[in-house]
Amino acid sequence: MLKVNLDSLDLNSLPTGQSSGYFYIDTIDEYFLPFFLLRGEKDGPTALVTAGLHPTEYTSIEAAYDLILNQPAVIRGTLAILPLINWKGFWQRSITYNPADNKNFNRVFPGDLKGSESQVIAQYISEKFTRHANVHLDLHSGNMVERLLPFCIFHKDNPKSSELADVFGLPYKLGTNLNGVTTTAATSYDCAGLIAEGGECGHVDRDHVEALSLGVRRVLSFLGMTSSVVEQQHYECPHEVELRSEIAKTDVLWYPKARTGQTLQKNETVGYTKEFFDKEAQPVLSMSNGVLLYMMDSILVKQGEPLYSLGEFPKI
Repeated sequence: MLKVNLDSLDLNSLPTGQSSGYFYIDTIDEYFLPFFLLRGEKDGPTALVTAGLHPTEYTSIEAAYDLILNQPAVIRGTLAILPLINWKGFWQRSITYNPADNKNFNRVFPGDLKGSESQVIAQYISEKFTRHANVHLDLHSGNMVERLLPFCIFHKDNPKSSELADVFGLPYKLGTNLNGVTTTAATSYDCAGLIAEGGECGHVDRDHVEALSLGVRRVLSFLGMTSSVVEQQHYECPHEVELRSEIAKTDVLWYPKARTGQTLQKNETVGYTKEFFDKEAQPVLSMSNGVLLYMMDSILVKQGEPLYSLGEFPKI
């Protein structure tokens, strides 16, 4: 399989056609970045698709892999797919972090060449890909201990990012301007970034794989990069919600009662927590009205982790 020094890549000078293999970075030992590059016969936009920032989010990794195996018929522009960014974490089955530096990849963008390994990799991706892209579609899913509904995250200050969430076709969307995530980094490069979430608990569910893959194809069609007519959006327009999360104040045992997708009223019981030797469990109440978008599906929830996240509908 082709191995290429990432320093040598010039995304704007690719020949027509496709290539695949592994990028490597001279300063990082035992790291490989799988890639698939496809340039159409005509000039046009550049779309970057990434997955595997969190290495047990298997549905999203499989969706990116599916796009490589069943490649879109790109006639205009360039498609770059990086299906597994957290290479070391994947092979060590690390739930979230890069074991080389114990960092969350989606908190270190756009990166830093003088930083730790994750920061260096993020900087390479930002400079070699995001800087030259019109859109960056970052695919995610629930890891081994996360249940969630399909939704998109756009950048609050980037109308093009919000528009991508409408085109992608998942049922919910929410905005953020959190530093360190791919959508914020994309905006800093004048690129429209989008995070798409689908699938849960580390499972590879074909319906969710196909929903993520189809969302990417919709965006490529929207950009005029493909000539194919993709399936119409299942949702006329995603429901826009504000994310509200209940964060564990200490390490606790967690017993969910509600289920993702359930509409909750304020002060309705979401689940129960207790410490290890407690006999009495304490109820955790919904902080507002909304749909349960995300829930930790693990008896252990560590301090600082979300017990659940609610999609709060805008007040009219």
